[in-house]
Amino acid sequence: MDQRQQKLTEGAGLTESRLNQDFIDWLNKWGPRILTLILIVLVIYVANDWWKSRQIESRDEAFFQLEQARISGSPDALLAVARDHDGRGAVAELATIEAADILLAAARRGVTPGGSVLMPDDALDEEGKADLYRRAADLYGQAFRATRADSDRPVQRIAARWGMAATAISLREWDEARAALEDVARFADEAGMQRLATVARERLESLDELRNAPPLLTEEEIATVTPRDPGTFGPAPSPLVNPEADPNERPGMNLLMPPAPLLPDEELTPPPAEDLEQPVETAPATEESGEGETPATEPPAETEGAGESETAPPPALP
Repeated sequence: MDQRQQKLTEGAGLTESRLNQDFIDWLNKWGPRILTLILIVLVIYVANDWWKSRQIESRDEAFFQLEQARISGSPDALLAVARDHDGRGAVAELATIEAADILLAAARRGVTPGGSVLMPDDALDEEGKADLYRRAADLYGQAFRATRADSDRPVQRIAARWGMAATAISLREWDEARAALEDVARFADEAGMQRLATVARERLESLDELRNAPPLLTEEEIATVTPRDPGTFGPAPSPLVNPEADPNERPGMNLLMPPAPLLPDEELTPPPAEDLEQPVETAPATEESGEGETPATEPPAETEGAGESETAPPPALP
């Protein structure tokens, strides 16, 4: 019995020893590979986290430079931001669209970008304004081509296409303007911007009216206009006197102000003197008069050369 128990104990020990040796052999074979794989995963995780933080910092820097360029109001500064930060969010497209907006506004005002209408040196002629319109159209086109197939940036796509429509109208390129407005309405419907789609369609309906509107005269064309002879159509009426006015109106009244209402003739005629109630003068009571006595009234004054008394006529009404 003791020998049998001893053999069982020795066999269990040999089995346990064999299992430990197998585990050690497995670790020697696969342990370095597993540790290498874990290390690679950790390196990838750390590198990805660093890359994301770096992207966020670079994007923040791009938007900071975009805001600084906006404050400066220079289209060249905005275009420099667009070149330096291409592919970082929507910074490049936003900078390009805002640079085009500055050029479009300057062309409409007839001055150089950043110029003043009070400075003669900043004024642009018709050729200079047309050049700004074309530059703005090119920039709007660049932004539109960059966002045309990107459904995640509908605002930039619509803004770029709307700018292309505005420059086409200013350059009187009516077919291009119509196509651009139709695209704006379709893009707005796809993005759920119903109000903007309605505005685009209203603008599209008024396009023919804008097309048939007479162009504004330039300063050179205004200088060549010959003024008409004043004697051809007779003297111009005075602004204070209307030749067709009612003769009962006061002469020289300002026709720009509403006339005061005139009273009818019967209201302007004073009533006859006998219809007026004459005031009765009473004499003040004296101390000698007794109680209950009515104070005497003075008799009406008699007119000279008349046998009967008459009352004085009332004063004339003004």
